[in-house]
Amino acid sequence: MQLVVTREGYSGDGWRRLGMGRLGLRTWPLTMATTAGVCLIATMAAVALGFGRFTAPQGDWVQSVTARPMRQPQAGHHPDQGRST
Repeated sequence: MQLVVTREGYSGDGWRRLGMGRLGLRTWPLTMATTAGVCLIATMAAVALGFGRFTAPQGDWVQSVTARPMRQPQAGHHPDQGRST
């Protein structure tokens, strides 16, 4: 909000108050570890509660990881198929 709405965002002093005057490389390892830890805990909780399960990809895992999000729906298959309205 300060950067966009108020006049304080137009000055370098306003940016420094928000900690945007430097990269802060010293805290990056902690930030990355914390993010990875939260993701790992959330994944383990989902599996432990039965909302998800671990499965190994079949065949070439690199192709599975890169191609699946970009693949178009198969012919004759609609994403809403099987849902009742």
